[in-house]
Amino acid sequence: MLMQPQLLNLIPLMARLQQHAQQQPHQLALQDHQCSLTYAELYHEVSQLSLQFCQMTSPRIAIQLDNSVQWVVTDLAILAANAVQPTVAIPIPSFFSAQQQQQVLLDSGANLLIDAAGMQPLLVAQPAPPLPLGTVKVTYTSGSTGTPKGVCLSAQNIQTTLVALDQRLGELAVRKHLSLMPLAVLLENLAGVYLSLWRGYQVQLQPGAKLGMHGAHELQLSSFFQALNQLQPHSLIVTPGLVKALVYGVQQQYLKLPDLQLVAVGGARLLPELERQALALKIPLLQGYGLSEFGSVVCFNQPTTSTATDQVGTVGKPLDHAKVWLEQGEVVVSGNAMLGYLHDPSSWYPTCIRTGDWGEFDEHGRLLIKGRKKHIIVTEFGRNLDPEWVEAELTEQPEIYQAAVFGSETLPLTGIIVAAAEVSDSAINAAIAKVNQSLPDYARLHAWHRADSVFSINNAQLTGTGRLRRAEIAKVYAHYLSSERLFV
Repeated sequence: MLMQPQLLNLIPLMARLQQHAQQQPHQLALQDHQCSLTYAELYHEVSQLSLQFCQMTSPRIAIQLDNSVQWVVTDLAILAANAVQPTVAIPIPSFFSAQQQQQVLLDSGANLLIDAAGMQPLLVAQPAPPLPLGTVKVTYTSGSTGTPKGVCLSAQNIQTTLVALDQRLGELAVRKHLSLMPLAVLLENLAGVYLSLWRGYQVQLQPGAKLGMHGAHELQLSSFFQALNQLQPHSLIVTPGLVKALVYGVQQQYLKLPDLQLVAVGGARLLPELERQALALKIPLLQGYGLSEFGSVVCFNQPTTSTATDQVGTVGKPLDHAKVWLEQGEVVVSGNAMLGYLHDPSSWYPTCIRTGDWGEFDEHGRLLIKGRKKHIIVTEFGRNLDPEWVEAELTEQPEIYQAAVFGSETLPLTGIIVAAAEVSDSAINAAIAKVNQSLPDYARLHAWHRADSVFSINNAQLTGTGRLRRAEIAKVYAHYLSSERLFV
């Protein structure tokens, strides 16, 4: 199937790129460590690649690349081609384990892979799973149980969030955005790259290793500070873990970012004290809140109040497209719901999304997130995981009889380990190291402590059906769960 170039402009973002290509053709749009594209060059590259995709039969295209110009061009070309025929992007998160990445390829029915080796067809052993009508992107969550879950989004989902974010930013004059988070993370993909291109800014792209970032949570501070000082971005999207790094860097004068105008925080709850520290250091921090099932962003604070202390602890008012209310304390949203989950037709075309988050509104209509309804752990770098998954992996080891895993935005993943008396600490260390090697980095234990006794019904640490009583265990071992001693 051939496509006339003007059909690209059925997608508002593509029409905007064409406008930039005509009005500021020599303005730098994308730059990575190897190449750069002006807006005129970007529009041409995306046009040519989208024509190529349109000649394929319903391609489902997995993108398995580091942050780069190529990643963005491929993603935009898929978005453009989808206006003509079903063409779907399947970003593969770099922080997934090899097993999870392979699982995403199989689960999604991807028939084309674009990676560092180029473009290669994939053999699909079984019929591809059906998609909700209009799907242009299947974005995978971290998988709280270790099984990634595909969220199907439409071009309209993306465009609606994009316009709402543009309105919320208003006249904020950001000209250079640095993508710190992997582009497979919808927040960076949409609020970082798409929004910057929509507004005609430059997007800086670097592989995680060049930014001192490895996987979902490992950060080499010296490389991180060096990269930021060299690139001098005007805006960043960060997790609370990266806020800590920024605060430390500015406090110690390792970081000098005079042109930084926006640091958007998402992915996990930010401690108010850390937010106050950042604001006191003139770091232009703004909290937001969202979820992939709602096109990534639901609420965001106003840039005009970026130094106001009355916003501390809030994630801002809902964006113009979002309706947000509470049902028995749970945050519920509507106005831009996903198309549905892959492999779950019963979830297709929802009118609202129950977030699973506890929340409340302040007197100004700003939302405060109070925690998760379930026991899902949200790590300091914004990854969600079910502790039962990690516990099951640990207790597969013969040295470990029982395990209870805890963590939060401030507590590294910590295990309370039950082992026989004859099992030494070094043997437990070795068993945990073995498990850590098999897990994605956001699910690995960083600390562990030996339990004083077996979890049982008698000591109220086990239910009658054999489930852990987490609150009771946390109470008994509270002195360990506030420890900073790391297992590495």
